[in-house]
Amino acid sequence: MSEEEKSCCCGDDDEQSCCSNCAEDEACKDEPFIGRKKVVYVDYLYLDQSICDRCQGTDKRVEKAVAMLAPIMEMAGYSLVMSRIEIANEQLAVEHKFASSPTVRVNGVDICPEIIENPCECCRDISDYDVYCRQFDFNGKLYEVPPTAYVVKRMCEIVFCNEQPSDEPYVMPENIKGFLEGKAAKQDEKKSSGGSCCCS
Repeated sequence: MSEEEKSCCCGDDDEQSCCSNCAEDEACKDEPFIGRKKVVYVDYLYLDQSICDRCQGTDKRVEKAVAMLAPIMEMAGYSLVMSRIEIANEQLAVEHKFASSPTVRVNGVDICPEIIENPCECCRDISDYDVYCRQFDFNGKLYEVPPTAYVVKRMCEIVFCNEQPSDEPYVMPENIKGFLEGKAAKQDEKKSSGGSCCCS
């Protein structure tokens, strides 16, 4: 056996006594993914975080799921990066192909295989429009805020099964369009009504 073919004889409990066959110090460390980790992008997309209960709750659950999975993903060679994206206008809705609120995507894949919605009073108050927001189907029950276990399960499935994003063309749902238009109209009305002082 040539010198190049020799393998490192260090065991898990003997990392301090590295054998001479190791070309680099890293060869004997229990960190096989040094410099070769893949990034997993977790995107949380929403319509409102100011008063919407299900958007606020989903944010907390996704953050918790990412924190729980981070060390496991690290061991498997992945780094988790979470982003929060507010869909504040139609341009952003088109850019992110936003179909329902809230949405959680892992590497561009929606954690929900299908869109199920019900009326959202919080978003109706914001826009004066009958908005329907997302429900999450887990173990035969519908949740307005996804259980942490559901988020963790779907994140693992998407990453380890290498699920791919849908390539279907995007058409903005009337539900999203109505909310954004209604919210903008209310904001404009508020600005115009509060522009002048009535004090004598």
